[in-house]
Amino acid sequence: MSVRVLLLLTVVLWGTTPLFEKLALRAAAPLNVLWIRTAFITACVAGAAVATGQIGQVARMEGRTLLFTLLSGLTGGVLGLTAYFHALQKGQASLVVPLTAAYPLVTLLLSLLVLGEPITPAKVLGVVLIVGGVMLLA
Repeated sequence: MSVRVLLLLTVVLWGTTPLFEKLALRAAAPLNVLWIRTAFITACVAGAAVATGQIGQVARMEGRTLLFTLLSGLTGGVLGLTAYFHALQKGQASLVVPLTAAYPLVTLLLSLLVLGEPITPAKVLGVVLIVGGVMLLA
C-alpha cells in the first residue's frame, strides 16, 4: 500500500474515532473508556504479533528502545489520552479534536532540542498554519 493511501486511511480512521469515544463518554467515565479501549487494543496487537511471528522480537528489544516505548505509552497513551478523554467528555468533539491538533508545535520544538533535527522554513510555516488554524477554531 502506498504512503498516500496509508495516510488517507489514517486520517479517515482517526477522524472517525472521536465520534465513538464521545458517544462512549456520554455514559461512562473517561478512565473506564480508556481502560476498555486499551485492553481491546492490547489484545488485538498481541494477537497480530503472535499471528505474524513478531512476538519474539519483544524479548530481544534493547533497554533504551523499551524505555522509549514505555515513555511513549505513558505520555501519549496513559496521560495524553486521559487528559484528552476528560476534555472530550466535557467539550464539543468538533472543537476539542481540532484543538488537540496543535501538538506539532511541541513536536517541532522537542525534535530540535532533543533530536537535533533541523528546523526549516517549510516546517515553521507548516506549524504556524496548523496553530493558526487551531486558534481560529478556539
